[in-house]
Amino acid sequence: MLGLIFLKYISDSFEEIYNRIRVEQGLSAIVNNGTYAVVISDMRMPRLDGIRFLAWVKTKAPDTVRILLTAYADLRSAMDAVNNGNVFRFLTKPCPPPVLLTALEEALKQYRLVTTERELLEKTLGGTVAVMADILEMVDEDAFGRAQKVRDHANLLAKALAISNPWEVEMAALLCQMGYVTVPEEVTKKQKRGLTLSNIESAIIARVPEIGRNLLIKIPRLETVAEIVQYQNKNFDGTGFPTDNISGEKIPLGARILKVLLDFVHLTEDGSSGQSALEEMKGRTGYYDPKIFDAAAVSILGSEGVDMKTAEPKMVFVSVGHLYPGLVLCEQIETVTGLKLVSAGTKITEAMLEKVRNFAELTGVKEPLVVEKHGL
Repeated sequence: MLGLIFLKYISDSFEEIYNRIRVEQGLSAIVNNGTYAVVISDMRMPRLDGIRFLAWVKTKAPDTVRILLTAYADLRSAMDAVNNGNVFRFLTKPCPPPVLLTALEEALKQYRLVTTERELLEKTLGGTVAVMADILEMVDEDAFGRAQKVRDHANLLAKALAISNPWEVEMAALLCQMGYVTVPEEVTKKQKRGLTLSNIESAIIARVPEIGRNLLIKIPRLETVAEIVQYQNKNFDGTGFPTDNISGEKIPLGARILKVLLDFVHLTEDGSSGQSALEEMKGRTGYYDPKIFDAAAVSILGSEGVDMKTAEPKMVFVSVGHLYPGLVLCEQIETVTGLKLVSAGTKITEAMLEKVRNFAELTGVKEPLVVEKHGL
């Protein structure tokens, strides 16, 4: 190995070779060993100076706290590195051990602060979204089931399109029907039955995306999700809600994805095949982003001969006592009196399971229940 190193750097002095090996080992360690809490780098190194090295560390491990060792001659560059956010702190050489130790302790505190706050925020955010989804499920089970289906399709489509921040599209899909929590029950019942809505009722339904946006915009880090929800019914040619001048690729990407998937889910809710839904959607000129529609058709809607609605899942019969979160219903769940509790095609959640168990104890639930076999 040493012979290979000398051959590679034959023109260098032994000290230069040694320093170069250390730089390469540092680069390799960041790539292969995961995130380090603190990285300290000297300013003057061969191949890659300390500022560029720590800037590279920032891109690979943004949580790592970066410290630069520098001589007085390099102070301006070191200060610029701090101001640009590539370095947490710089120390001048020679650096006394107590000063270095104090800097390391402060850097560790900074690392723990950053990672702890992010973990807390992510858990809080995830918990908030889960509670909101549970509330939607309790208020309008059909709207929740629709959102679940859109979310499942959106996950596949996001992967096919290789979009950045796919979690935003997933959350927007799960919460896209959140505005229905404010819609009176008699209006949603008329809509489900396909009855003609009054002008006031139609206006209430049209505002569902706006209401959803207003609920979500108050939650930190969900600003983009809120915007996606607001524009979920916006047509690619600029028509539809909201009535503004936004059109084409200026419409948020996530909203263009939801527009395709929501229409598909609506068209197949009555049992229509995926292929017939696709054909109807193709005739809606100006509604969809052509690239997203084509990608959706290939990845999940079955335009290449695979009809998602005719591919029957294998079924199994279970009792209420054998239900658990994650199972997908093949048939709706009803009470013994005929009250529908959960729609077919819905994925069971914790809150939904609690609801079914409560009804089973109070009034009784028709059994056996029919679920997809691959969920067991």
